[in-house]
Amino acid sequence: MPAWSRASLAVALVAFLLTVGPAMATTVAPPPATAADGSTSTVETAVGFESNTTYQIDMRANGNADWGIAVSFPLANDSQREGFDVVADRFEQGEFLSVTAFEEVSSRISDTTGRPMRITDVTRSVNTTADRGRLVLSFTWTNFGYRQGDQLFVDDVFRTDDRLLSGLATDETLILTRPDGYQFNSASTNIQDGVLRWDGPYTFGANEPYVSFTPIPPPDTPSNGDVEGTGTMLYAVGGIVLVGALAAVAYVVRRQDGPLLPADESTEDETPTAPEQPDHEPATETDIEETTAEETATGADEAAERDASADDQSEDAADEEPVDVELLSDEERVERLLEANGGRMKQANIVTETGWSNAKVSQLLSAMDEDGRIEKLRIGRENLISFPDEESDDADV
Repeated sequence: MPAWSRASLAVALVAFLLTVGPAMATTVAPPPATAADGSTSTVETAVGFESNTTYQIDMRANGNADWGIAVSFPLANDSQREGFDVVADRFEQGEFLSVTAFEEVSSRISDTTGRPMRITDVTRSVNTTADRGRLVLSFTWTNFGYRQGDQLFVDDVFRTDDRLLSGLATDETLILTRPDGYQFNSASTNIQDGVLRWDGPYTFGANEPYVSFTPIPPPDTPSNGDVEGTGTMLYAVGGIVLVGALAAVAYVVRRQDGPLLPADESTEDETPTAPEQPDHEPATETDIEETTAEETATGADEAAERDASADDQSEDAADEEPVDVELLSDEERVERLLEANGGRMKQANIVTETGWSNAKVSQLLSAMDEDGRIEKLRIGRENLISFPDEESDDADV
């Protein structure tokens, strides 16, 4: 990756290591130039300390990209945890992983590509678990991709003289995701679990990375390759309609003239029929009236039972039919999660439940907060998300 980004990370690493205790600090004495030469390996090797960095780019349909840069540190002991707390405080104040470098690079790439670009919606978050601490810098890079017709391309931002990414170090990973409603069309790497992923060490070629997307066709709009299958489906539907029509005709004829075929024993037991009359003795008018009345009553009872059964099945299906989350907007998914969790959730739990990046969730929640759809409350290092009419209670989350 570019030297300006590694240098920023190296400074953060040095500061972190200098806070974890005198024993470790005595081994950290690189000159200032070490942090500026674009390499973190010197710092890490000197103290046996490693960090992992993930760059995630979530594309939007309008060409904007939500960036998330997560630097993860191991927290193996109390000294490292104390040191991480110090670095986390300074990170939240904007002293580490400065967004200024991205603003400068985006400005130069904008001049080269001819597309206006800005870095907006900058957020910083700190996440900790029992054994890891993460610093996450999130922002939106406008016009990161460009459209041609109905396709979306991401390539020229990586081909300028100011190489945005020349490669990845051993401890670095790049992840690029598709916009909602789009599918991958072509890419310079294979799709893994629905995303594009590059793991370091990796050196990008002159035209790497690149990717293009196309809209996902609606379910009822087949592509050219589905024409034959659709024709077969039409024939099948036609056959079903024909069978239904024949069944209706058979039912009418049977009601008027009796069964078309001899009924089996079970049918005779279940469905009353007119009593047989000898060939030489025609049925009387009274017999016909009684039989017709009996059939009518029986048919009405059976129809009522079928209608009641159909209503019960429809209600059961309506109760059990799951909602397709792909049809929900991002805001609706968040609201459904809040409803399912009593109206309140931690932001980190929303990230886990949705599988979205920290950057996307942070920016989405900020927009929903501005629109009055949710409220964000800072509690320690965590954001508590709730509906506007919910009372905050730390103990219940």
